[in-house]
Amino acid sequence: MADDTRDTDSSGGEDDALDNHPGAPRPRDEIDPELIKLRRVRISVGPITSAAIILFCGYMMVRLYGDLRFSRQSSEPRRVTVADVVSGHAGDEGYVAMGAVPDRAFAMRVSPKGNTDGHRIAPVLGSDGHLWLMVSSEPWAEPIAYTDDYRGRLRRLSDMPFASALDEYVRSRGPTPQSVTAEALRKAVADHAEQVVRPSGDHVALTADTRLGIREVVPDRVLVRGFFREDRLPDERAWDAALTAAGVLPEGAKAQSIDEEAKAAVYEVPAPEGLAGIKKKLVAARLFAARAEPVVREYETTYSGLSSDAAGLKVSGGAVVPWTSISDVVAYAPRHVPSGALVLITGEAPGAYWYVLPLYILLGLFVALFGWALVRALMPEREPQRASKQAQSAA
Repeated sequence: MADDTRDTDSSGGEDDALDNHPGAPRPRDEIDPELIKLRRVRISVGPITSAAIILFCGYMMVRLYGDLRFSRQSSEPRRVTVADVVSGHAGDEGYVAMGAVPDRAFAMRVSPKGNTDGHRIAPVLGSDGHLWLMVSSEPWAEPIAYTDDYRGRLRRLSDMPFASALDEYVRSRGPTPQSVTAEALRKAVADHAEQVVRPSGDHVALTADTRLGIREVVPDRVLVRGFFREDRLPDERAWDAALTAAGVLPEGAKAQSIDEEAKAAVYEVPAPEGLAGIKKKLVAARLFAARAEPVVREYETTYSGLSSDAAGLKVSGGAVVPWTSISDVVAYAPRHVPSGALVLITGEAPGAYWYVLPLYILLGLFVALFGWALVRALMPEREPQRASKQAQSAA
């Protein structure tokens, strides 16, 4: 009897142990307490991902630092001059206003690749290319202005995305015409200078091969064109007689040439009384189909082929051009974008960059968050260490 009782107790105890075992089968509608105790899988960020995000955010913060500084400036621009910018007294970043005359003959358009929109950019006269002006590409979108006074953001040209393309394009244009005065050329030739100053204050480099165009207005000579009319003065003979009778053409003189395109006879006549005197004679003779204009001669030479004296400028070929007769001088010299050049971007004000500060703060939070994740990822795991310590203490 004792053995049977022991067996029954033993069997009952084993059944109870099996029923209470964590892995025992459970009915479908019963909740497994072990599953309830399972912890959620935490989203882990690896060290490589954290480092990449930190580097990207840091790069963006560096790129946006200039915009952040500009956005925190006063809404009223600082008043500067072109000389201040060239000398460096105006700094290389800020909201400024200045009077600046762009070199409109050298204006260009900068735009994204494959797009016709963009901006117009030109060097500022008197800056030797150290200051450029960038305005909108659409002239009708600009407010009406009656003076060359501009306000906007001053920044380094090298920071603009088109800086290298602009420099390459300017160099590829080769020698470009740049006007200088006869007095400046006279001084440069007399001093054998390597540069000449333009009326704007810009300097033009001169070499022996620099090509020059010189325009002379011949004194005491006038060019008269007599246009043919079917009802009156139909040919050069009629014009010879009419101009002789008016006292414009000397006796026996005839037309030097015939302008077939304009259908006119061309005369070069002496004019001791000047151009105004010839015009008065034509009006008095009622020759309204005639036009009087100065006699202009043009010379093409190089800088090495020039010499000067008190009489005038000697050009290659032996011709002497009196200094008082020179009306225009054009030097064909290459241009370039100097290092450290600045650009004034019109239409940009600190208020337009209001979004930079919130974006900068958000990027900083990302750097802090993923910096903490990077530290956690590189730290040794604490759970295995804690489990090993507990096992050691239990042993």
